[in-house]
Amino acid sequence: MQLQEKIFRLINEKGMTQKEFSKATGIAESTISDWKRKRLNPGVDKIPVICQALGISANDLLGTGEPSVDFIVSAKSEQLIEQF
Repeated sequence: MQLQEKIFRLINEKGMTQKEFSKATGIAESTISDWKRKRLNPGVDKIPVICQALGISANDLLGTGEPSVDFIVSAKSEQLIEQF
């Protein structure tokens, strides 16, 4: 399933209209319509606000359904510091 398909499935499951989703995210209705009509995926910058409006995590939206591993990476050395 493509990302935009998953978003619209979740919008429907939440009982939201595209207009309500637009208001909740601040994303223009025309942009949301383009995702559906032209089968476009939203930009990565939109993912956090989409997830917040839908009440899900980014992993829920983008993940494969497999458990994720959380870790901290040092920005300076890019080495794994801690896994939890």
